[in-house]
Amino acid sequence: MPLRYRALSIGEQFLPFFIVAIHFSTSATLAFWILIATLWLASFSMKSARNVLEQSPSALYALILFAVLAFSVVYSTAPLPKAFGALFKYRVLLLPLILIPFLSSEQTRNRSEKFLLAALITTMLISCAAYAGLISTELAYVPLKNRITHSLFMAFLGFFCLHRLYERDRHRLFWILVLILAGFNLFIVGDGRTGQLAFLLLSALFFLQVFSARTAIILAAVTLAAFTAFMFLSPHAARFFDGINESALFFRHDNSVTETSMGLRLGWWRDTLDIIAQSPWIGQGIGGLAFRYQQVFPHQPVVVNPHNEYLLMTAQLGLPGLLLFLAFLASILRQATRLPQSKRWLLQGLWLLLAISCLFNSSLLDHTEGHWFLTLVALYSASDAMLYATKMNSGDAPAS
Repeated sequence: MPLRYRALSIGEQFLPFFIVAIHFSTSATLAFWILIATLWLASFSMKSARNVLEQSPSALYALILFAVLAFSVVYSTAPLPKAFGALFKYRVLLLPLILIPFLSSEQTRNRSEKFLLAALITTMLISCAAYAGLISTELAYVPLKNRITHSLFMAFLGFFCLHRLYERDRHRLFWILVLILAGFNLFIVGDGRTGQLAFLLLSALFFLQVFSARTAIILAAVTLAAFTAFMFLSPHAARFFDGINESALFFRHDNSVTETSMGLRLGWWRDTLDIIAQSPWIGQGIGGLAFRYQQVFPHQPVVVNPHNEYLLMTAQLGLPGLLLFLAFLASILRQATRLPQSKRWLLQGLWLLLAISCLFNSSLLDHTEGHWFLTLVALYSASDAMLYATKMNSGDAPAS
């Protein structure tokens, strides 16, 4: 049988390993990405691609956003090699279009989700082991991602556990333990402020999803009270207060805050807004922010990434680009309305996590976060009806 007709089934076997690689290895992620993209091209048909784009708003808007970024190479203030280098990083926007055909069976989707959970739980256990002194911090650092990314992983894992417990999964004791360890990772071990904030908002979303409005408000208030107690009673809340103090000092124009975490971010956001104001309608083109920044602020270190995807998109594509990015985010929510309840809830949580992450990081530009978010968008937006339409390409399959 020609490769064209075997490519999807081959890719289905590699996809779960691609998901695991995202959590641990940049080079392995790239290798699996190339392999899966090659298999997708080998199986490509216009009808299949059209079916995916018609049935998946998130895949369609991600493709449009990538196309606009690609067009902006034409006027980018960056040299062509740099502009194409930045465009290559945004290849993650192609993942929903590429991956959805490989998720054509419930078996593949379930297997992929199990590999996802195995990777998340493994990173959690490695982090806990390092904290307990069972393995060296240097050894644990090799397979783990940075604090921010790890905290986002743990926030989603905690949200997933809450839903498994609500569904009265037969392994509920296991999910209780995982939820406790994920919370321990978030608030004690990893201490990632982005993940902590995300988990609080994901918890509120969970309450709204599964309970009445009155009950959800009560539970959200209890959760907020517990977090407030954590902030004022736990020594592990110091970084949260550091962020608040650094922000206050920044707005008081205190120069001592310029090298701190929040001070740097706020400075990058301020400077990026200045650059956006100079070209608000078309931006600087993809990859152009760093080169425009060097021209406007010649005596400051060059900023390639302002650690805010909303500002980065606006700086590169102007206000229309920001609207397109917001439309892409909205398309994920629209996609969720078409899904069964459990998948809909998880995709809504993933959307909220991505929206929060993009406030403090350039989450599509970032290698790990970009691959992780867009892969999970594909995984959880792959409804049976859409995949059936993708698979049933009359004239594309060999006759039996």
